[in-house]
Amino acid sequence: FPISLQDRGRKALRRIEGLEEAIALESVFCQGTVIYQKNGKSRSIPRKNSILTIDRQRLVAILLQQLLANADPDRVKIQFECTCTHIERVAKTVTLQPAIGEEFTVNYDVLIGADGARSQVREDLAQDAGWNCEQTYISDAYKSVFLTRIDRSQGLELAPDKIHTGNLDRNTRMIMVPQPG
Repeated sequence: FPISLQDRGRKALRRIEGLEEAIALESVFCQGTVIYQKNGKSRSIPRKNSILTIDRQRLVAILLQQLLANADPDRVKIQFECTCTHIERVAKTVTLQPAIGEEFTVNYDVLIGADGARSQVREDLAQDAGWNCEQTYISDAYKSVFLTRIDRSQGLELAPDKIHTGNLDRNTRMIMVPQPG
């Protein structure tokens, strides 16, 4: 599943030296979207500002590589396969439930909410700050295709700086993103 980082997301990446550059090396700068319709027509939607588009798993791998390369191992502890069950913002503690074993609580200086669409981190922080946070989940299935080259002999020539998308059927959307480089 591709992730598109707009100005706000890229600004957050810049707060960690070298992070935006590391992600950009594996990304495509997209200037818009082309939507393909079943009748064979397409519609191009341009963007004023380019977005950085990258495969979600590749983004996670780069974030983890950068964290491990630059973090003080005495100050950073990474926990996988845990569910965040509670956050105390004032006390700066977070309670986690591992897939196997007892729930535990740890102190934090900085908490990064990377726990997905149904984020407990976002929910707790929004509630604690008095924000009104509303989410809608889309039941569509996505098929992402990252293309390595253009094949003119097959009639495939996609603009290299666009996200290409279309519906395969009523419930499935295909997203095509040209590969970086």
